[in-house]
Amino acid sequence: MMITLLLLGGLIGLGKLQSNFFISALGILSGLACLVAFPLYYILFPLSRLHATPGQMLFGLYIAPDSSKKPVTKKDFIFRGIIKILSQFFVYIFLVALFTKHKRALHDFVGHTRVVQPIYQQVS
Repeated sequence: MMITLLLLGGLIGLGKLQSNFFISALGILSGLACLVAFPLYYILFPLSRLHATPGQMLFGLYIAPDSSKKPVTKKDFIFRGIIKILSQFFVYIFLVALFTKHKRALHDFVGHTRVVQPIYQQVS
């Protein structure tokens, strides 16, 4: 969806869909906003102490290290975010998650991470 918005904003900005200057300028601004917002969303949120995007937080998920037991480094989170953004251009890359044991996508393999739901201890 985000890539669609970016492409649509770029097309409008280039005047392919509208010849109105205001609409064209709005399209360019929306495309630039997407270029800024996506890296902030996919890289900075996981780098926070919560290790999750707002959508993951909403469902109680967070990004954890893979089975190697090493902590996830900032470099891993950055590579993971970049690959996730780039993989949105190729939607079929997300299908990898359907066929892996722990439902990990390409960006999880690159970043040595997996998205997990915390195990809560029952309080008596």
